[in-house]
Amino acid sequence: MKLHASLIYLVMTFGVTACQMTSHAQKDASSGWIEGTVRHVELEGGFFGIVDEQGNRFDPVNLPERFEKDGLRVKFRMTKLPDQMSFHMWGALVKITKIEQL
Repeated sequence: MKLHASLIYLVMTFGVTACQMTSHAQKDASSGWIEGTVRHVELEGGFFGIVDEQGNRFDPVNLPERFEKDGLRVKFRMTKLPDQMSFHMWGALVKITKIEQL
């Protein structure tokens, strides 16, 4: 019984955290450019994501190859893809509309 309750608590906590992250990310995106750092993530065979200044994680579907460098500082504009899914399950799925190295 305790295991079941703990599992429910973890699922609910993850859901609330994901909603808060999404809300904050939307506010940043509406103001224009987002600054962040490209990170190579060792999940699902490895992929590149971007972590912004507040710790929000973005999983771009179209990160140009020249930006696929762990630790690279960038600024970017994006469009969220709320009705698409990714097997990464790491951050908000986005399409980069403009990106520049800092």
